[in-house]
Amino acid sequence: MNESNVTTVSTNPHILRIDHELRTIHTTYFNIRRRVQRLAKYKPRTAQRLLRKYAGREGTKAKDLCHKISRVIVDFARQHGFGILREDLNGIRRRIKYGRQMNRRLHTWNFRRMQLYIEYKAKLEGLQVEYVNPKGTSSLCPICSEKLIALNGHRQLKCRCGYENDRDITACLNILRMRGAPLPPKAINEALEAEVERIVIKC
Repeated sequence: MNESNVTTVSTNPHILRIDHELRTIHTTYFNIRRRVQRLAKYKPRTAQRLLRKYAGREGTKAKDLCHKISRVIVDFARQHGFGILREDLNGIRRRIKYGRQMNRRLHTWNFRRMQLYIEYKAKLEGLQVEYVNPKGTSSLCPICSEKLIALNGHRQLKCRCGYENDRDITACLNILRMRGAPLPPKAINEALEAEVERIVIKC
């Protein structure tokens, strides 16, 4: 799960990438708040009213988009598998320190809300949701467990054994293997060749 997309891989294997606008929503309203805060010095009551209004709009749009994304994920799981495996991202805001701008982005990241929405929708469908430690999922080879080498701006990863794939797809494959999913090298090779289905969800 990233700020602007979610990647899912089933044991079939079938690959789905969901591009969304959550980051765009939060960036847009952050810039609006900055402009309103400049008004606070001269018209504090007006500024306070505007801040409440835009905070409500931002929250409503983010919640609606999280509902749409979680619905797609649960439907994908129901169609291609028996449960959902996810990275446990709790505490990520305390562990990662990338500077003021990145910290602000992390604090508006809706991963926890998405977790809750996926969990209750999955339970309604009779699907189990499990969480795994994300450490190493996007940096180790899912075939030989060696350290991967980053290519093309760190999005593409390559191993000495010949494996090469997108960082997010690699993380998904490692998550499946961590839980003992039936994913032999043949299935991984099929995942390498599989066409990525893409869905764009807008607010």
